[in-house]
Amino acid sequence: MWVVLLLGQSAVAGFMAPAACQALWTQTANIWERSRQSQLIRYCDLVGSSCSKLASGDRAAKAAFEVAHEAELVLPERAEALVVEGRALVAMGEVTRAVDILRTAIARDSHVLDEPATRLSWARALARTGHRDEAVEAYRELEPWVSMFHGAERSAARVEVGLALMSQGRVGLDDAVRCLRASLRDGNGDAQPVAVLVLALAFDRRSDISDAKDLLSTRTSGDPRERVQADFAKAVFSIAPPDALAASALALEISGDRDGALEQWDAAVDASASTPWLDYAKGHADRLRSTRRWHP
Repeated sequence: MWVVLLLGQSAVAGFMAPAACQALWTQTANIWERSRQSQLIRYCDLVGSSCSKLASGDRAAKAAFEVAHEAELVLPERAEALVVEGRALVAMGEVTRAVDILRTAIARDSHVLDEPATRLSWARALARTGHRDEAVEAYRELEPWVSMFHGAERSAARVEVGLALMSQGRVGLDDAVRCLRASLRDGNGDAQPVAVLVLALAFDRRSDISDAKDLLSTRTSGDPRERVQADFAKAVFSIAPPDALAASALALEISGDRDGALEQWDAAVDASASTPWLDYAKGHADRLRSTRRWHP
């Protein structure tokens, strides 16, 4: 039996802990029971400490990894410490190592993915290392749990689900639009302009051109190239970098900046070779290039 323990107010800070740890941390565990399980006590304390560090922010990810690794050495057959190691590595940007470690944890106990924060880290690691089909599956399975996140993490997760669904090509567009509409309702602060850009891109790819134009003309301002380079946007688009170029290109095109749009569309073409959206980006670039010949 497993129990979800939440450290702090955010579901992102949660981790899956064995019921044995929960028993040790309750008032009912007596001294004799605890003395019989000294290794498990040490393990649970280290896992709890590493999760607490991870919950304090990405800057503490290295420290969280080190404590989790210490726990893993205490009871190397268990999965929980590996989960924290993997999540910490994702926060540190070491996604290739994270995939390997999280695969090992999942092989030991598939229930680790019942915890939303772990599934989000798993999906991000897969997407950022090019495991597209597995990433789409992970994000699809994450979607029902997104409401458990708070603030910027919830907004980011919704947009990432939309981007992952779009990575399937046209077959994923309807679900992507549905999810991105929700992200627009949830989004605030840095999340709002990113949600607008990605939803407009989904509209345009679905041939809902008037919806894309209406959204961009009423909900955006400033240079979209700067928007997609903001810290929040870069983190979100890290699972689909070509879409950052396409989203900013579309916004520039609709705003009337044909030269800026063409430059971005050409960059999107170069970046989209392995995606289902190469012809889409080429089509925009070709139309703009043709229009520029007639309207220098």
